[in-house]
Amino acid sequence: MFGYVTIRKDDLKVKDYNKYQAYYCGLCQDIKEAYGKKGQAMLTFDMTFLSILLTGLYECETKEEEHYCFLHPGKKHKCLRNKYTKYCADMNVLLAYYNLLDDWEDEKKPVPLAIATVLKKDVRRLQEKYPRQAKAIEDYLQKLKTCEQEACTDLDRAAADTGEMLGEIYVWKEDVWADTVRKIGCAMGRFIYRMDAYEDIEKDSKKGNYNPWTPIAQEKDFDDRARQILIMEAAEASRAAEEQITEAGSSVITMADAAGNTPVPSEKSPEVNFGVFLVICGILVVLLLLVFLLYQIQQGRHRKRRRKNQSRKVSGDNRNHPR
Repeated sequence: MFGYVTIRKDDLKVKDYNKYQAYYCGLCQDIKEAYGKKGQAMLTFDMTFLSILLTGLYECETKEEEHYCFLHPGKKHKCLRNKYTKYCADMNVLLAYYNLLDDWEDEKKPVPLAIATVLKKDVRRLQEKYPRQAKAIEDYLQKLKTCEQEACTDLDRAAADTGEMLGEIYVWKEDVWADTVRKIGCAMGRFIYRMDAYEDIEKDSKKGNYNPWTPIAQEKDFDDRARQILIMEAAEASRAAEEQITEAGSSVITMADAAGNTPVPSEKSPEVNFGVFLVICGILVVLLLLVFLLYQIQQGRHRKRRRKNQSRKVSGDNRNHPR
């Protein structure tokens, strides 16, 4: 399910892409130091986005380092690391562990179970350190299992459960930003679930696996309907991000005024506003990428269907004109 929240490199300036890559490498380094190479194998772009989001909101001290990478050992790579990249490293491993268990339950393949077994000791420590997040994932998997057993055709039900789970992952701690990032995570989670299910519809149909798109997948206008639903969900996620960040920023300013800071503007206010602006821009870029990815998937489906139709036509011509 993970891997959708990434960047579209062509739309970024070189310095912005290098900074994104530095956060990605910083997250990878945090995972390596805490969990070794087994943890690095689970690295996703989704948690890179979250680490940048939290850093932009909280504006904490970030260390710039250089480390060698086992995939690119020729030179050292720039890494940006802080307490939020460490948090995202923990969430990356926690999500990966439960995702492996879910794969084992679905397909009974030994590899996911073997990897999950290796991570089990680390995950026990994470469950004690982050009980709220661990419970959210466990509750989500149970709800998803119930949907599968009931063969639920309500597309919103499983998507809402995914959003609720990801919203808890996005919340680093219960503070002034908690409601903001929780609602952003919920909107992103709903879109990710629908997008993932849409991409898997053909595979799930062949294997007989549960997929909430199945009831309408055979309709002629399925791709167009799915595209409209996903674009609406992406727009909702974007709107939620803008509204929540703007509202939370206003609340911070109001609390500062109430404390008697109105006559003398705070020196840090421009930085906070600029950080919020960067977060909004980053979220919009990610959501635009998701829409572009959806368009590419839809085009791939159309090309595949055209090839099938052409193949059938050629086969029919051969039957009508035997040698």
